[in-house]
Amino acid sequence: MRSNALARLANPAGLQYRLGIECPTGGGTVARSMSHPPLPESVRIVGDVDVARAWEVFERFEALHHGMAIMNPLSTEGLDTVLAGAGVVPGWSVMDLACGHGELLIRAAERGAGGVGVDISPWALRRATEWAAQRGVADRVEWWLADAGKVEGARDRDVAAALGASWVWDGYRRTVAALAEHVRPGGVVIIGDPYRRPGVGPADVEAAFGEVPTLEDQADAFAAVRLDEIGVIDTSPTDWEDYQRRIADSAERYLERNPGEAASEYHRDQHAWAAENAGAARLIGWNVRIGRAG
Repeated sequence: MRSNALARLANPAGLQYRLGIECPTGGGTVARSMSHPPLPESVRIVGDVDVARAWEVFERFEALHHGMAIMNPLSTEGLDTVLAGAGVVPGWSVMDLACGHGELLIRAAERGAGGVGVDISPWALRRATEWAAQRGVADRVEWWLADAGKVEGARDRDVAAALGASWVWDGYRRTVAALAEHVRPGGVVIIGDPYRRPGVGPADVEAAFGEVPTLEDQADAFAAVRLDEIGVIDTSPTDWEDYQRRIADSAERYLERNPGEAASEYHRDQHAWAAENAGAARLIGWNVRIGRAG
């Protein structure tokens, strides 16, 4: 599936789909049992989520991303540029879908905004709650354990964002449309995702990554739901290299702290992902596109 390939490009855990493990909101089995910390009491469970299974399925994601605030090829300076470009101001309400460790929402809250971060990984939300408290913004944000693709929009948010998460809605165009459902007229949509570089043909990327949109495809997706583009932040090859390095460091540290077959497997998966994507930056870029709802 296209969404599986893009998920795998976005991160080596790839939502586990390519590893044959189903999404934790559905049926099926998981390969191992494991212990985990308690879910923070402040995290709200929304919808039909098998919480125990979510801990287990997303252990791999925890192993490969626990050491990073931003789980995408985007620097902290780049994220600040995104929030500035979106015009986030005190009092605004932000919906951060597939929020990971919640860095976008936390930084928005540090600017005086508030809102909700949604993710299906209890590991990620555990860290998001900790970091929000450490940075003094816990009273401005909520965290929902939920399938972001099943959270219905009410067209009431000032900002709706999804960074590196188009696999949730099965593609860029559907992701843009879903985000637009969350914002009020004049609200802002933020989406970060891969794009096919100019001059690179579909056949050059489809075998490894599936269908990757061009810059023109991205712009068309915005136009289709009447979003006026107000900014595009393109990441650099250095950002991609730094992201790969952060994942490798996370895998190494996890193996050191949790020696055993599970951590060794995650470590091997990280190496396989790095090898698969060694030349990806020549074919595929990663940008954040910002649009305003009409």
